[in-house]
Amino acid sequence: MKKFLFLFGIYSYIFAYNSTDVAIAIDGNYLKAWNVAYKDFLTIKDLSISQKDLKHYKIHFKVEEKYYIILFHGKLMNEANIQKYHRMIYGREMKYIINKKDFSIIDRVFFK
Repeated sequence: MKKFLFLFGIYSYIFAYNSTDVAIAIDGNYLKAWNVAYKDFLTIKDLSISQKDLKHYKIHFKVEEKYYIILFHGKLMNEANIQKYHRMIYGREMKYIINKKDFSIIDRVFFK
């Protein structure tokens, strides 16, 4: 019986992981931190309009004792666009550090 439940759990997880109908629960404080970071992100002058399009990013959230960390990871371009734009990712890799107490931006770090 235990083996069956274990296997069923694995298959359920795989099904849910691949399903397009998966609910995601996010703590409201993450969304507050996201809102602060995203508003700032939209004001960055050296990003083009297409580089500000979120479809070109994977967003990662991390929590530390005093901060929320929001990472913007630019998605890779296809080969034709690499040759056209002379770069490999659409957006800019960056990290926001947001204070948990007042949701202020402590730091914004750009990566190459």
